[in-house]
Amino acid sequence: MAYLSIETGIRKGSEHPLGATPVSLGREPECEICVPDRMASRKHVQLTPEGDRWVAQDLQSRNGTLLNNMPLTRATLADGDELLVGTTVVRFHAQGKPTSGPIALTEAQRARGHRDTVAAPSGIMATRPAPDGPKRS
Repeated sequence: MAYLSIETGIRKGSEHPLGATPVSLGREPECEICVPDRMASRKHVQLTPEGDRWVAQDLQSRNGTLLNNMPLTRATLADGDELLVGTTVVRFHAQGKPTSGPIALTEAQRARGHRDTVAAPSGIMATRPAPDGPKRS
């Protein structure tokens, strides 16, 4: 069974099993995996099962998604791959079972709203490539 582990931020140590349906990650509480991080988009990235593999696709997030420190558009995930969602590091595990479960937001965090919750910076900045256009001299 594949699963995700969150390695930085408020939900550090949280693990999420992946089933047979697509999973979205973002700061929106309605996402299957909420990443309470101001640098994450409401709906940031989606993971979709395709046969026996998982595919990650950036959902046109404002700050982009990094896969192993490279900008992600769409890619098949391998065991141990690292996704950067805002400033939150999420690791993909192709095999095994989570040893812990999801870590829920406290009532105080939920009352403040996800926009006030920020993950600890990982030291990696997510950037999008510059759009094509006129070159400046």
